[in-house]
Amino acid sequence: MKRGSGRDYDWKEYAGATLRDSSHDDFLRKSYRRTYELPSDQPTCDVSVVIPTFNRSKFLHRALSSVRAQTVTPAEVIVIDDCSNEAEASATEQIVGEFSERLNLVLLKNSTNRGANYSRNIGIHIAKHKYIAFLDSDDFWMPEKLARQMAILETKKEEKKATLCVTGRYRVSAESGQILARQFVRASFSREAIIRSNFIGTLSSVLVDASLARAVNGFDESLPACQDWEFFIRISESVNFISVSAPLCVYVEHHENRISASNRHRLRGHLFIKRKYINNLEDKADLSAFYRNVVEELQLLGRSRLAKKLYIRAMTQGIFPAWKQSLAEALLHTYYAWRRMPILKTVRYLSYREKLARLESNIGEISQLRRDQSFISTAFQRW
Repeated sequence: MKRGSGRDYDWKEYAGATLRDSSHDDFLRKSYRRTYELPSDQPTCDVSVVIPTFNRSKFLHRALSSVRAQTVTPAEVIVIDDCSNEAEASATEQIVGEFSERLNLVLLKNSTNRGANYSRNIGIHIAKHKYIAFLDSDDFWMPEKLARQMAILETKKEEKKATLCVTGRYRVSAESGQILARQFVRASFSREAIIRSNFIGTLSSVLVDASLARAVNGFDESLPACQDWEFFIRISESVNFISVSAPLCVYVEHHENRISASNRHRLRGHLFIKRKYINNLEDKADLSAFYRNVVEELQLLGRSRLAKKLYIRAMTQGIFPAWKQSLAEALLHTYYAWRRMPILKTVRYLSYREKLARLESNIGEISQLRRDQSFISTAFQRW
């Protein structure tokens, strides 16, 4: 279907892009759908933005505001409401309608709550454009995010492989909007590296070829967490990886003040990655980042004995030969029998503060940091 034709998408057009769950086609036949289309002569970039949302209308407004504020307009924005309650669903529809004059919008509603990755797969399934940019409804973008990615893609258009383009990000507090960390993404990429650690982080920084996302069947909806990481692993040998170091994505961190199901889900996700991918690595050295992430979840769940064992394993990664590693582990077990091991989440946040303090002391960095903080604060207040 061509843009501007004034009719809804025909689900049959996507029959060749079968995802894991055949009910996606049933969904497209039966789901509530509403479309808003821009005039066909308005310039856009060849990007479909996919935004899943569930009872987050107040955040969705900010996310869509950041899409509208892009210096290049995406060709379409697909919002999938994952069966929000009646009040939230009504608010979501109202918000989508509010942005319809500036964005080419599609609103879909799941008849039952199926999870964010089912919703993302629906977006992948119906996306009409060359690239897909994912955006979580509680995150948002800096104004030049898409323009910077599209500009660098233009310089790589002779590449034969599909593209995975990611940006740096700001991590900010959901309560205050204050920047907690500026996080860069690696310039290099390999299957082994992404298996060892999800250094890409949030999906909200990602731009990927839609054809590739469909070819690998989107996200694994059976996983309780780490679906984005597992997706990156599956596409790792098929992509031309491009990184934009600038922090063009804003990841909003919601602090969890109690043990929650999300900690257990993340732990299960890590264990799945270990069983399916890490255990098959020929070189299992340098898994310290993986073990530290697992330890952090174990500590939050109160499983201190196993956390200590894996923390010591993380500390002794890379020690060779094997007898030296065993000796180091024995010494550390003795040491931590008398000393309390560090709380890794606390250590992580101390590291964020130290790195941010170094940025603030750098004259070349402080002005950009202040401008970006001003934009982020404005987004929190007005959007």
